[in-house]
Amino acid sequence: MGLFENPQKVLVSPFNYYDYFNECFYYLYSRISCCTTDIYHFLRNMKKEFKIIRINIALLILFIGISDIVLSNVILRRSFINPKISKYGIPRQTCSTLTKYDVSNLYNESKKISITYSRDNLCYRSFEQKLNKDIVLTIGGSTTDQRFVSESNTFQDQLDDSFGKKYDFINGGVDGQSSVGHLISIENWHSKALPTDKVKHIVFYLGVNDQNIPGSTQNINSKRYSISRKIRDFLANNSYLYIQIKNIIFSNKLPRGINILAVHGPPFKPVKNPKREFVNIENLDIENYQVIIKSLINSSRKYFPNATLHFVQQQVPGCYFISRNEYLNRFPEDYKHICKSIGQVYLSMDKAIEKIQDKSFINVYPMYLSKAISDDGIYDFIHSNKKGSKEIASYLSKNLKIDQ
Repeated sequence: MGLFENPQKVLVSPFNYYDYFNECFYYLYSRISCCTTDIYHFLRNMKKEFKIIRINIALLILFIGISDIVLSNVILRRSFINPKISKYGIPRQTCSTLTKYDVSNLYNESKKISITYSRDNLCYRSFEQKLNKDIVLTIGGSTTDQRFVSESNTFQDQLDDSFGKKYDFINGGVDGQSSVGHLISIENWHSKALPTDKVKHIVFYLGVNDQNIPGSTQNINSKRYSISRKIRDFLANNSYLYIQIKNIIFSNKLPRGINILAVHGPPFKPVKNPKREFVNIENLDIENYQVIIKSLINSSRKYFPNATLHFVQQQVPGCYFISRNEYLNRFPEDYKHICKSIGQVYLSMDKAIEKIQDKSFINVYPMYLSKAISDDGIYDFIHSNKKGSKEIASYLSKNLKIDQ
């Protein structure tokens, strides 16, 4: 039979093409639906698995955290039932602690240099409670605290000797604390921890930590103890892992000592040709800062009525102030703003104190106009080493209006 004798047997109807593609479509659809269903069930099961994994991770972290706190208190020779948290609700405050640091990296020395840092049960350094002496309370930030200067070498301990052991110079410095923090400390810490009749003098050693306040909206409520700060303080005082992780992240190299903390800042390297610059506060809104200084003075007077107040405007070696409005800026480009900010702080502070009607119990010391602290007396741009603390003590012993 020829090919064209019965064409119906060899030609396919167009309807068959439709049926063919239709069957293919439904086949693919069924397979995709099946796969989608399988994927849905897989993801649903995985969701349950992820939930279990998350719960197990949370339990593991909780177990590690509890173990860390317990073991840390053993390592740091503390009692787990008495964790070292801020006793008076002061951010970054430490109490009842004795820590050793290897500061050879900080002081750029090859040999190991160990110092001892301690805080008593009232959260002070250099407080000889049993001697029952009249008290000179020193208040400030990290430059007052001198964390990496050993006991007996802080400027407070050296002032004890300079004033013939008549007074007990107490170290109430707290890292990072500004005048806002000093106000909170007067109200919540010093007024509760110290006998008010024994505090004869209060020395505020300040300046650097206030540099962002003039011209800002920061007020006396802006530095209250936040929850996040409480958590970080708790970990910093009770977690060995937290301390070591912080060391690794922020230190220039791995710590060689028992508990060395991060350097406050890079080493100070003055420029060869410092620029002559000027500072003023004509266009700066300082009203808010004046309120803070006035509140600090009033609270100090309220809680310690027998105390004379001494405001020491700290020197920053990178800034050679020729006068209150003129200076040589010895800082490199990244830090050149510091001198201007510091100058604005002191001009604003002077204006605030000028407005106090009764200034008979207030003394101001423009230490920043001197060159009391040498370049090799600091390990970064502001924090003193052993030599720097001795230089601070020398300036204060010569200038503080305290009877010897």
